[in-house]
Amino acid sequence: MKATYRAVYDKDPETGQWMADVPEVSGCHTFGRTLDSARKNVFEAIAVCLDTEPDTFDVIDEVRLPEDVAKLHNLAEDAASASAFFQEAAAGASREAAALLHASGWNLRDAGKGLGVSYQRVHQLLGDVSPEVPAEDAFGIAMGRLLGFGNDVDPDEVQERLSELIVRLVGDIAPPTAEAGVVDDELLRSR
Repeated sequence: MKATYRAVYDKDPETGQWMADVPEVSGCHTFGRTLDSARKNVFEAIAVCLDTEPDTFDVIDEVRLPEDVAKLHNLAEDAASASAFFQEAAAGASREAAALLHASGWNLRDAGKGLGVSYQRVHQLLGDVSPEVPAEDAFGIAMGRLLGFGNDVDPDEVQERLSELIVRLVGDIAPPTAEAGVVDDELLRSR
C-alpha cells in the first residue's frame, strides 16, 4: 500500500504563485504558477525529501480558499445538501400520497390526475412503497423516514428538525448591501 501525504495549497496574493506545503514531511515546501504545476512540484519535492520515487506515494490536495470565499462555498454546499434533502422529502411525500390514494381505491389514471402526474408515474411511485401506509400525516411519515425516525414519527419533532435546518441555512446568508448583488464584506467577517 502506498503512503499518502497531504499537500496544502495557498495562493500568494503578492506573487500570484501557488505555495504548497506538505505538513507530514519536514521541510517539504514548493510552489507553482498554477495549481497543476504546484501539484507536480509537490510530488518532486516529496520524492527529494524522502529520497524515493514519485510513483511510490499518493498526495491528497487541500486548496485553501480565502476566508470570505470559503464561507460562501460552505453556504453553497449546505444549501445543495438541503436541496437534496428536500427533493428526497418531496419524492417520499409523493410516494406516500400515491400509496394513500391507491389504498383508498383510486385507479392509476385518477390518482395521476389528482397528483398532477402521469398514471405511469403513479405506477412507478407505487413500486417504491408498501400500500399499507397509515392515512394520517403521510408527508410527516415521509419526512420522518428521511430524518431517521422510521414509521413512528412525531410530526412536531419533524417540524423542529426541519426548522433547525432552515434556520441554520438562512442564518448563514448575509443580506445584500444597497448595491444589488454585493455582499457586505464586514457582515461576512462577523459571522
